[in-house]
Amino acid sequence: MPRGRRCEAGRFAAVIVAALAVRSAHGGLYYVAPGGDDANAGTAAAPWATLQHAADRVVAGDRVVVRRGNYKGFYLDASGAAGSPIEFIAEPGVLIDEPTAGAGDQDGINLEGASHVILDGFAVTGMPRAGVRSVGLPQNMARFVTIRNVHAYDNGRWGIFTGHVEDLFIENNQTSGSVLEHGIYISNSGDRPVLRGNHSWGNHGSGIHMNADLSQGGRRRDFRRHRQRQPHL
Repeated sequence: MPRGRRCEAGRFAAVIVAALAVRSAHGGLYYVAPGGDDANAGTAAAPWATLQHAADRVVAGDRVVVRRGNYKGFYLDASGAAGSPIEFIAEPGVLIDEPTAGAGDQDGINLEGASHVILDGFAVTGMPRAGVRSVGLPQNMARFVTIRNVHAYDNGRWGIFTGHVEDLFIENNQTSGSVLEHGIYISNSGDRPVLRGNHSWGNHGSGIHMNADLSQGGRRRDFRRHRQRQPHL
C-alpha cells in the first residue's frame, strides 16, 4: 500500500478507536457495509446494508461508520443534541450514486429539519438535484450542521445546498460539475455560517454562492469564509 494511503488508513483507524473508547457514554456506534443485512444488529461484525436503515434508527449521540462501497442515499429528519450529534462517517471509498428514497428521490443525502448532525467523508455523484441537501424552515431553523470532506460532483443542480440553517460549518469539501447551478449554495439566510478550505470548480453557476436574506428569517450578517479555492473565470 502506498505510504499516503497507509497514513490515511491509520488516521481513520485512530479516529474509530477513539470513538469506541467514548461512544458507550454518548450513544451507539453502528456500521453499514456492502454485504450487510438490515436485519443485523449494526455492529462491525454484523453491519447493516443500507444508509436509510441507519438513518431511520439513529438518535442523538449515535455514530454510523460507512464501509467502502457504493450506496443509495439517505433521508434524515432526526436531530442530535448539543454535545451529542448524530454522525455519519464514511471510510475512504464510499460513493453514493443513487438518490435517497425520501422527499422526491432527488438528493444523495437529504437532511430535512435535522439539527446537530455531522456528515464526513462521502462522495456523491449523479443526483437529480443536490449531492448533499440540508434545510430547515424560516420559523424553525435547522442548527449546527457540519458537512466536511465531501466530494460532490456531476450533480443535477448543486453539489451542496443549504437553506434556513444556522451555525452551519462547511469544511474541506470538493464540489464540481453542477449542471444547472452552484457548487455550494447557502440559501435563505441563517446566521453564523462558516466555510473553510473548500475547493469548487467547473460548475455551471458560482463555485460558492450565498444569500444573506433578512426576509427569510436571518437577523444579521455574520459570515466567515476562510481559504476557499475557486478558479478565476
